Amino acid sequence: MTQTRRKLLENFDDEVREKLRIRDEKSKAFLDHHERLLMQLTRHELNGHAEFADHSSFRLKSCPFPGDIPIGLYELPRRSGEAHLYRLAHPLAEAILAQAKDRNLSASEVRFDYSSHDGKVSLLQPLVGKAGWLTLSLFTVESLDQAEDYLIFAASTDNGQVLEEETARRLLSLSGKVESGVLNVPPNQLATVTKSQQTAIQHRITERNAQFFEAEADKLEGWSDDLKLGL
Repeated sequence: MTQTRRKLLENFDDEVREKLRIRDEKSKAFLDHHERLLMQLTRHELNGHAEFADHSSFRLKSCPFPGDIPIGLYELPRRSGEAHLYRLAHPLAEAILAQAKDRNLSASEVRFDYSSHDGKVSLLQPLVGKAGWLTLSLFTVESLDQAEDYLIFAASTDNGQVLEEETARRLLSLSGKVESGVLNVPPNQLATVTKSQQTAIQHRITERNAQFFEAEADKLEGWSDDLKLGL
């Protein structure tokens, strides 16, 4: 039974593993999607300032940010009383996110390594050995007195095949290495894909707001009828 379970886990697609919320025996605690992304970003931004024991904890040796950020052990989730609880709202995480978002990134050649990925991503297997373009942009929409942020992925192969958004998103789940800078610019079709996604997002928000307004209008009409009956 143990061998069968191991073989099943090793051959499950990453999407299936995430939906079933299972991991292989090397994983001691389940981290949801955003927590794992936070830990990956933390590992990158604290290079040289922290030692990472595993995928969910690290020891901060020196702090590159100003403010009252303590040195010591951080865990996500916290498993020992002496560790700091690391989370998105922690000052260290907030400083890391601000630094990463403010960094100006130029176009570069990145080689993604699928062979070293701990898992199976069926969407990416047909792309092994191929090259192309990938862009990621932040789209902010202000609606109903609040701002909503969306990440827009757009990618295409060198032969002009436009990739699905989920495929482009999965590419960035692989480890990669920056090879060199790129002098030319992405093809125009990626800008078209990005624009169409922005339009789709705005359409969904408009429909959602329309439903909200209709519901509020029904409440006002009901209140008005009740008031008339009362009078």
